[in-house]
Amino acid sequence: MFCINCGTNIPDNAQFCSSCGYHISNQNLSPASTTSNFISQPSYNEVKEYLSYAKKLETNRLALITTKNQLQNRINQLGFRKEFRAPKSDSFESFKIFFIIAFVIVLLIGFVVAAAVSNDGDIFANLLSIITIVLIFFNTELLINAGIALGCAVAAGLVVGIFAACISRSTYKQQCQKYKQAVDADNKRVINEQRQIGFLQTQQAEIDRKIAEIESVMSDFYSLNIIYPKYRNLIPIVTLYEYFESGRHTTLSDAYNKYEDELLHKTIIEKLDVVISRLEQIRQNQNALYEAILESNSIAERICQQSDTLIASNKMIEKNTALAAYHSKIAADNSAINAYINISRM
Repeated sequence: MFCINCGTNIPDNAQFCSSCGYHISNQNLSPASTTSNFISQPSYNEVKEYLSYAKKLETNRLALITTKNQLQNRINQLGFRKEFRAPKSDSFESFKIFFIIAFVIVLLIGFVVAAAVSNDGDIFANLLSIITIVLIFFNTELLINAGIALGCAVAAGLVVGIFAACISRSTYKQQCQKYKQAVDADNKRVINEQRQIGFLQTQQAEIDRKIAEIESVMSDFYSLNIIYPKYRNLIPIVTLYEYFESGRHTTLSDAYNKYEDELLHKTIIEKLDVVISRLEQIRQNQNALYEAILESNSIAERICQQSDTLIASNKMIEKNTALAAYHSKIAADNSAINAYINISRM
């Protein structure tokens, strides 16, 4: 008899499966119940046909899941606002800096001129006198000249400072205008991308409905109990199909044993996420699986590329002919599989 959990051929009186450790009792598994629960010894052609339909279901489902994930990757990159630093007005700082510079320069020049026009003509001595007089506020001719120089320095500083502040203010206005333009353009982009997100999410919802349809057909299909539950997913289905398609095995029991042996010796990889991350590495030992995943990726890429094109041209996402064409293929596959299920149950 066979283990109901993994399909391994085990002795009729076994209490546990030697392969998976599943507990076996006379009530849940016996030679008679095995025959009633599973089709007994289907022919090579029957198994091959069954596995070909199972492969279509699993591959179609993977393609849609891959497409949905790729659309989600696009959604995750949309709708985020950029950060812009608002310009700061430095008019007062410019005024202060240029006022001080002009004041100091003109004051020094004024002091030199004031010292030069004094009666004794000793510029150096007069400069010292001006400094001393300014410090003690003594009213002399030199102090008057120094005051004139000081007034000129203040006036020059004010003129230069105001001029610098005006230039800074004009620059600030230009920066504010550019800042506003950048923010407005980014807001428009975000609004457009939010619209794109809505279209992509609508497409994802449509894909979810198709996945649900496939899984409903898959449930009915696997309920025919030709394949043991353990092998009802993409990797074992595609691998078993490759065994039969290549003629390496002609019975399910041999195919199960070969599959388990290759798993045990790590000739093949069983986890889908590992397979996808090492796609080129499985090409030699799991070529059918490699091609199935490549086909799914190619379908997903075509659908997503057309979505990108439609979004870029602001067209409605519902016009994605690549997705519509694939949905038509899925509908045709599901129809054929449903017909197969109905015939098998007669």
